[in-house]
Amino acid sequence: MIHFTPGPTQLHPCVRPAITRAFDTDVCSLSHRSAEFQAIYARAEAGVRSVMGLPDDWHVFFIGSATQGMERILQNGVSKKSHHFVNGAFSERMYKTAKQLHLDATAEVVSQGQGFDIDQLSVPDGVEL
Repeated sequence: MIHFTPGPTQLHPCVRPAITRAFDTDVCSLSHRSAEFQAIYARAEAGVRSVMGLPDDWHVFFIGSATQGMERILQNGVSKKSHHFVNGAFSERMYKTAKQLHLDATAEVVSQGQGFDIDQLSVPDGVEL
């Protein structure tokens, strides 16, 4: 079974030899424009597509953290106004990230772990995301 959950998490025993091999082959110093790196990236993307069952017309992005993903979504999808549905730490983090990016961010907040009644929700005018 494969789980994609936020860390920190216990590393699989295969990670240590993989990291050692990466240093031994100097893969960490490859240019992202090199053919060797492009082949590694293509294998990684194909693996993610296979595991997740993603269609060919979907994009795959590799990011350093969940917060970085939130920043990229907000920076590339919102020029002025976002509205957030906050019911836990991750959704609260995205709302706070929007505020830190100086967006006009508003939020609908419920207790942690609670759901939202879609018939009772009101999204402000002008919201882009």
